[in-house]
Amino acid sequence: MKSADIVLSIAAALLVIWLGGIFVRRQLYRQFPFFFSYIICSVLSTAARLSVSGNYRPFFKVYWATEALYAVLALLALHEVFRRVFLAFYLLWWWFRLIFPGAVAIIALITFSHTIQPPAAAPRILGVVLLASLVAKYVEAGLFAVFFALVVLCGLTWRTYAFGIVQGFAVSALGTWFASRGRSEFGITFESLAKYGPAVAYILAVIVWLVSVWRPERPAATEQWSLTVSPKEMAMEIKQYTELLWRFVRRR
Repeated sequence: MKSADIVLSIAAALLVIWLGGIFVRRQLYRQFPFFFSYIICSVLSTAARLSVSGNYRPFFKVYWATEALYAVLALLALHEVFRRVFLAFYLLWWWFRLIFPGAVAIIALITFSHTIQPPAAAPRILGVVLLASLVAKYVEAGLFAVFFALVVLCGLTWRTYAFGIVQGFAVSALGTWFASRGRSEFGITFESLAKYGPAVAYILAVIVWLVSVWRPERPAATEQWSLTVSPKEMAMEIKQYTELLWRFVRRR
């Protein structure tokens, strides 16, 4: 790791520690345990990478092992947020549970079919790891679009902790995508962008998370209604409204 890499890694770790402190102080880890695990993993993996930064082989193994762990925890955190926001719909329609895994599978397949292959000179295992990491970032960005569409259709507010988490993952994913595309399309001209772009994008993502949880969450009117009833009661009310809407449409 060069000095710039070390500086970016330490800066990101300090911001993540700050974020973790907010989660502990406000006990947000109870609401988002997987995302809190992601925060802890980020700090520990940065420490592990820095500890072996002077040795290529251990660093290579630690780096890509932690990247794989990042991808798994990110998907778990996104599913955690998805289920929390749309819990009433989980209880109302069984098929709603298939939206998240279905979106992940579709985005992953599309990404694999359109992703540019790594250089032929690169080791096969490295190519597989690079493609898998890139697919994970595409999935994170794609899930942001799914979240946004569902929120608009369901009439929910966007200014909550849950959606701040989604936005942060989207910023990190889109930054990584932009850096990788710039390197593949323009070659050596975008070498610095490809190298430092993902790290800068991750720092921006952490800043988004910090901004989203900086102040206590103030539920909007729709969320205040959801907090006064149980998820089952909410699902029953949604079902009643849906039935009334269908009756109205049939009469028309």
